[in-house]
Amino acid sequence: MAVILPVGHPLAGRESVPVVALAGHPVDILAGNPATTEWTDLGRRLLAVHGLVAAPGYAPPVGVPELARYLTRHGHPVLTTTGGPEVPGSVTRPLVDPVPLSLLGLVHRPDLRHPGLVALQAAAARLGRSEGWLRRPPGSWLPDEDAALLAP
Repeated sequence: MAVILPVGHPLAGRESVPVVALAGHPVDILAGNPATTEWTDLGRRLLAVHGLVAAPGYAPPVGVPELARYLTRHGHPVLTTTGGPEVPGSVTRPLVDPVPLSLLGLVHRPDLRHPGLVALQAAAARLGRSEGWLRRPPGSWLPDEDAALLAP
């Protein structure tokens, strides 16, 4: 996970942002977006565990140009994933100490037996094994409910 910061933000000059450095900086978890309630919930849990505060839930931006205006207007760090698009006037910095993780899943109807789904599941299983996706890295944070789903 990471935060998108306006270039003038006090944390923008860092290469990475320790989670505790967000103290005093309300974090935008995109609580105003009804389409991303799982992300908002994950953000709330991350902030709560580390004693941090969420920014107000504004109407969510749609697209990169709108996100750039949103950052300029509100100025709060925005919780995001790593590897997203470049947003003009901003920097994206990974969160560290601990590194917050989020689980991803593939949801489908239980009776669906499409060859494409079978191929996707097999490819994800191969990549997961080779890349260690189900092994939690040392020094990471994951909600207890999610951590319980991983192999020991």
